[in-house]
Amino acid sequence: MAAAAFWRAWSIWVVSVAATATALGYSAVHPLPAKLASQAGSGLGGVVAAVFVAAFATVGALLAWKRPGNPIGWLLSGTGLAYAVGNLGVFLLHFPRTRTLSNWLGWIFFLAVGLCVFVVLLFPTGKLPSRRWRPVAWAAGAALAGWVLGNAFAPAQLGSSMSNPVGLTGPAGGIFTVMEGVGGLLIIATGLAAIVSLAFRYRRARTAERAQLRWLVYAGALIVAAVLAAVLAEPIMGRATRPTTSRTRWSAAPPRSSRQPSASPCCGTGCMTSTG
Repeated sequence: MAAAAFWRAWSIWVVSVAATATALGYSAVHPLPAKLASQAGSGLGGVVAAVFVAAFATVGALLAWKRPGNPIGWLLSGTGLAYAVGNLGVFLLHFPRTRTLSNWLGWIFFLAVGLCVFVVLLFPTGKLPSRRWRPVAWAAGAALAGWVLGNAFAPAQLGSSMSNPVGLTGPAGGIFTVMEGVGGLLIIATGLAAIVSLAFRYRRARTAERAQLRWLVYAGALIVAAVLAAVLAEPIMGRATRPTTSRTRWSAAPPRSSRQPSASPCCGTGCMTSTG
């Protein structure tokens, strides 16, 4: 089992790092035209993306390998992989025949964000704080499915008038649009509930688990600081006008804790000492 976990965990790591390195490396050697560069986000966004993927993929692989029974490692690996595949859309922008696919891949960033709700909800043992939190987990799963599928197949991309290249029209498109909106609201609600669950877990936790939870709080503080620093640095670095596609919006200015590189090492430190 250990050998199987090793190969699965580090295979995900290889794919994540290779996809990100390909996208950013090719874009560095062959800069996009100005019209397309705005869709790829800023250079600062690319650096954040590279650090994020490397951190989440590496810590996720270590946890999944050493503690394959704890889902935290697999969730972190999945988050890094989803973000890496989304970043591969930048690489696809370079080729006219794959630009439609590039724009469509924006939905995968929503998957990465949604997985982090489960990271917070299950941290650090890989289990819910109690059975009472099962409805929150089910709601988060339903919200994630609706949010991802809605963004993948709604007629228009989230928050813009840009048409979805594979979006459905008619009644089916309307259903996916509703799923997109309702799923997003539920993700916010369940994300807040997951944060509240940390307080309940902390009250019942022993000394070691409390230390792990404090690491997660420190990670959150670092994430907020990193986001603020990125926002303040973008005007100084002459960031291009913010694009309207979901892919670039989420890659350049990540919401919540899911995408900052500091979160992964702190979560990993806690889980590596977890008994769960």
